[in-house]
This record gives sequence, C-alpha cells and structure tokens, in this order.
Amino acid sequence: MNYFYPVTIDKNVLSTSPSISELKLTKGTIDYISIFFPFGCAGFVGVQLWQYGYQLFPTNRLGWYLGDNILIPFQTIVDMSEEPFNLYAKLYNEDDLYQHTVYFNINMTRFIVNSAVTKFIQSLRIGV
Repeated sequence: MNYFYPVTIDKNVLSTSPSISELKLTKGTIDYISIFFPFGCAGFVGVQLWQYGYQLFPTNRLGWYLGDNILIPFQTIVDMSEEPFNLYAKLYNEDDLYQHTVYFNINMTRFIVNSAVTKFIQSLRIGV
C-alpha cells in the first residue's frame, strides 16, 4: 500500500506553534517514507512525524527536517497494528510571503511486526 499526501502550510507558522496534519493510513507496517521539499522552501519549512503523541522522525528529539528542492527518503519499520492508524506531520513555515507545500510518500505492507520485535527496534532509536 502506498500513500501520497501533499500538505500545504500557511505562511507565518512558527516552529513554536506548528500546524498538525493527519496522514491517514491503515493497519500494517510502514517500511518506507519520503518527504519532498520543493524549490522555494529554502529552510523556511520544517517537518516532524509523530505517532501516538511521540516524535518518530527525525529521531533526534526537537529536530526538524528542512530542505529546498530535496527528497529525504528513508527505510524504516513502524508498527501500525493499533488504532489510530495515522501519522501526524507537524510543520512550520517561517516564510512571511508564501505558503509552501511538502509532499509525503509512505509505503506500507500488511505484515504486522511482533510487539516484542517492535519494542526492541524502538529501543534502538537515538534519543529515546
């Protein structure tokens, strides 16, 4: 299963009060995520991905993905066996002239990771 979400962020949205967009998914395991920052974002736009009230990516807490005409792809294993089957994108846009759109591509398999394996993988994350 592959999901694609363009998310538009209004101008003047500060990192201290980011907008939150729900990325609706389904039961399964996320194995790939990419985030595309089009030309013009120029460091004005930041993105974090959250699940169940915890920051998943970037794994360094309080970190943000930034970019300008760049694709940030990564393979991962994220268990989505419990509702809600969503990720939440926190976004800011400190550009005072333009809104910007960031593009999320999320690939999932129906395979469910055993909860013990999930806990082990989560324990390996930096900053936990």
